[in-house]
This record gives sequence, structure tokens and C-alpha cells, in this order.
Amino acid sequence: MATVFVEAFGRFLSGGYHPDEDLYSVFRARSVLMGWYTPPQRKPSSLSPVFWRMEEADLCEQNDAPRIATAQVGLEAGVPIVIALPALIQCFDDSLRRFGAVELSGYQVTASGLEAMQESAPFHLLFHLFEMTNYFEVSHRSTEATMIVYELAKGYGLQLATELEKLSTNTFRYQRAAYTPGRDVPSEMSPLLTPERPKVGMTEYLRLSLPEGPDAAGRAMAIALYEILTLRQGTTDARLSLTYDEPDDG
Repeated sequence: MATVFVEAFGRFLSGGYHPDEDLYSVFRARSVLMGWYTPPQRKPSSLSPVFWRMEEADLCEQNDAPRIATAQVGLEAGVPIVIALPALIQCFDDSLRRFGAVELSGYQVTASGLEAMQESAPFHLLFHLFEMTNYFEVSHRSTEATMIVYELAKGYGLQLATELEKLSTNTFRYQRAAYTPGRDVPSEMSPLLTPERPKVGMTEYLRLSLPEGPDAAGRAMAIALYEILTLRQGTTDARLSLTYDEPDDG
């Protein structure tokens, strides 16, 4: 079963924290409400897709560290991460706001054990993401961000950037960057390196213009994941982050 680990970065602006609640319970309840998770004792509904199984979710200690929360789910068999990720980011974000007003600076997604794309990647997955375009055009303001894709095989960074640039629209625009513009990416977003997990592959930076909101962030990352899995057949692991650029006060 594929595992998806999501991290949120930023800070809580005001306390709405309820000591009798925890992020796992709130995230679980929100997942059930939206129909994206069904508890073992309940029959799945035929009217809504079940995307994941709950594994864990925690708020991080508020000690001025940029990471504020984490969540981990296991994708249900046959559910592509391209379809599940926008819903997962939205659900995670909704759950965080139960605990107070949040200023989010970005997200990081680490996926492992994914189902490898077939030689001819299912185009309907990409089409599903582009069906949302009209919704974003009429309901969202634009913002800027930096996307970082970690641990790419040598030579695939330029290919990835080129393919994403081809998929750019008026509302979602990707552009290759040689450095990290805008907000410095928190060091905690860098992949954790251990003797068992040495640094492998290359890192690719992209400038990104996208609508505000977690649903848009999830869509932008899902499109990138589609291309990552498509470009190199057999890829089953991926890590990428999206960090919002700080507004220019000038």
C-alpha cells in the first residue's frame, strides 16, 4: 500500500485549540465527512470515492519551528496519488484550522510505494485535474510560490521543468528556476539524511504562479507528481515541496 506523508509549515496566528481534541481525531472526522475515508466498522458508500486509510496526524510543538503539523495516510488499493492528493491537502488544511487561524507558508509531500505508471500513462488522470480550471479562474486570487522536487535522477530535472511548462495555463504557470526566489525554504523541508538514507539524485527548483488556497496547492503538486511518475517509468517514490513567496512590501 502506498504511503503519503504530508507536512504543513507556517504558524498559528490565534488560538482555537481545544485540549480535548487532537489533530488525528479532527482529521479523521473531516475525512469521514467528505467521504474520503471510511472507518472499518462502516460500509463504504457507492456515492463517494474512498481515497485513504488513516495512519497518523499530529500538531508539532509551537517552539518557533516552521513545521506546524504532519499527517500520514495509506492510499486505498488502486487509488492514484494524482487523484487523492488535492483532496488530502484540502482535508489536512481544513483540519488545521479547527485549532485556530493559520498562516501557512507551504506544504511538503513525501510518497513511497506508489503504483508505477504504465508505459502509456493514463491521460484521464491529467484530464481530471484540468477539469478544475474554470473553478479556479472565477474564484481565486493569484499568488506566487517555489516548488522543489527532490531526489530526481540525473537529467530528469530539465525534462520535468519542460513538461510542466507545457502544461501551464493562465491560472497555473510553471517556470524553471536556478535558485530559490522569494521566501527562503525552511531547512526542515530538506529531505532527512541518515546513513540508511543518503542523499541521492538531483533537486529541481520551479517558480510557480497559482491561485490561493490549499485546493490549488494540491492540484499544482499533483500535476508535478503525474509528470515525475510519467517521465521515469518504474518510479514509486517522490518528494516535493511548495513554499509561498513572501509578498513584496515595496
